[in-house]
Parts: sequence; C-alpha cells; structure tokens
Amino acid sequence: MYDAASPRLRTAIVLGARAGLRRSEALGLTVDRIGRDDCTITVDRQAAHRGAAQPFGFVPVKTPASHRVVPVAPATIDELPTEASGTLGLVLDVDGNGWADTVFASAWTRLARRVGVQFTFHDLRHFFCSTLLSQGITPKAVAKVAGHSSAVVTLSTYAHVMPDDDDRIRRALTQTVAPVIALGLAED
Repeated sequence: MYDAASPRLRTAIVLGARAGLRRSEALGLTVDRIGRDDCTITVDRQAAHRGAAQPFGFVPVKTPASHRVVPVAPATIDELPTEASGTLGLVLDVDGNGWADTVFASAWTRLARRVGVQFTFHDLRHFFCSTLLSQGITPKAVAKVAGHSSAVVTLSTYAHVMPDDDDRIRRALTQTVAPVIALGLAED
C-alpha cells in the first residue's frame, strides 16, 4: 500500500504502522508535535471528526492515557514532512486542509482496492502493537505508547501475538540450569 499511496496517504501509513497512531491522531498531527532531535511524536490532540463541509479543527485525545509521547525510529522521523503543505496537519487533503473522515475513508478504501488488500487504517495500529509485543516489549510499555488505559487492555487485545510462553520457559530454564550443571552443582 505504501508504494501505491499518494504522499499524504504515505504519511498516514507511516504514522499508523510505525507510531501506532489512531486515524484521528494521525490526521491531527502537526509538525510542531514531531521531536526530530529525540525521535518522538507527541500525541496530545486529534482531528475533530467531521464531514466534508465542516471546518478542520482539533479536539482532545480519546482518553487521558491517549495523551502520550511515542518513541519512534529515526527512519520514521525522516519520512515525515518537515512542514505542512497546507493549513495545519501533515496528512492533508488535495486542497491543503485536514481530511474529513469520510474523504479519508474513501481515499483509503480506493487505495486498498487498487492494491488488492482488505484492511483498515486501524489495522496498521494493530501491526504496530503486535510488532512491539512479538519483539519482547512489555505489555506495560506497549500500553503506554499505544495510549491504552492499562496493560490489561493491551494483553486482552494482543496476547495471541506474544512469543510462545512454553518456548520462553524452556530457554530461560536452559540458560539457568546449564551454568549450574557446568559447575557440577547439580546432583540429578
């Protein structure tokens, strides 16, 4: 999808897949919320849900936990625009205004259809969280950067992608038992 997307949709894809932003958070992100020096994205507001005829604006984030600073890879920062090409946001419509929800949804659907995939923008957020958990990042840390209210929310949504516990237990025990055997302290 990324390769087939317009620059505006590419920016949205980067924000969803590599920073875990919700659609309204991505649509409301502005240049001043990007920490280029410390590779962070500050999420403290979102684009207001609106129709095509309503003016662009910001509203508070979904929940208090949604207010966060997301660490991202330097390559992610490098892919984000250094200035907005229109009024405020980074992910802008063809007139340089913030996307209306319906217009963004239509553009997303057309792109997905054109490249032959069936997933939503929110699936990029799931990819982000799943990737972190599969790499061993703690549920508490994932909850923090994803803006979940607690690690319980993260675990209830993503526990199926975490590394297999049986294999992890075997590795941990192997690493613990091997040195003991090598020292001749084990009797069995």
